[in-house]
Amino acid sequence: MATDVWSIVGRVGSKIEVDSAITSGMMATIVEDNVQDLSNYTGESISTTDIGSRFHPILTDLTALYVMGRQTGIGADFDYRVADVSITKGGDSSATKQMEFLASRVKTELSAIGKAIRTTKTEPEV
Repeated sequence: MATDVWSIVGRVGSKIEVDSAITSGMMATIVEDNVQDLSNYTGESISTTDIGSRFHPILTDLTALYVMGRQTGIGADFDYRVADVSITKGGDSSATKQMEFLASRVKTELSAIGKAIRTTKTEPEV
């Protein structure tokens, strides 16, 4: 079974609680944007209808991070769960700490994926 944009939307929904103000269609658009950004970063072609398994974690975390930011911006109440970490939106910004945690994961995942290096051979001038 191919992993597509909707599979990533489902993965995000299983990691964080998504407020009803954020629709699944909005999340799918966010995933599509993240696929394009990741493709530009890596220099690889990534299909939105057949996403390679090595991109699942980073696309899930990037999308979760974006959705959390949107929810914070619209003032939605939320309770975030990512693996063993669980926080609730409160007076000071526990959401900020959660977003920093995900941002750190994304940075690590980007390092693991790496970038395609393109080289060209030029002949020396005589």
